[in-house]
Amino acid sequence: MKKEYLAAIILGLFLLAYIFDTIAGPVSFVLKSPFEFLQGDLLSRYPFTTVSIVIKTIALFSSILLVFSMFEKKQLTKGLVMFFIAAMFELYSIQQLATGSNLIPVVWTMTLTATGLLLIIPSLIYIVLGLVFLVIDKTIKPVSDNDIE
Repeated sequence: MKKEYLAAIILGLFLLAYIFDTIAGPVSFVLKSPFEFLQGDLLSRYPFTTVSIVIKTIALFSSILLVFSMFEKKQLTKGLVMFFIAAMFELYSIQQLATGSNLIPVVWTMTLTATGLLLIIPSLIYIVLGLVFLVIDKTIKPVSDNDIE
């Protein structure tokens, strides 16, 4: 699939999430941790908000992967940067809920939490691939034409 089509799909997902946010209306609930929303009670009480969070998480996750797919090679660097982004998403969500700050809506805070959790998977894959390629590059010397003769 071409990257332009994927970008259009991601924009469509963000638009769909905005529509769900508009239908659901503003929500305000107090959470002690970013993972508290995943309890069954809150998920069933706010179904449109839950769908909006899931759609935004998929869109944000896909957009980050799309940006990282534009860089050739450098798997280890991509993995470390992606892991850093995931950690910052989680830490920001924890601080946002702990301080009661309203810099961004709580729905986006939950989106950042879920996206951060999902980003750990590809970041670990990139880190492992980067380490494997690094070991291969360091241990296996390329054979030149002079070595064959």
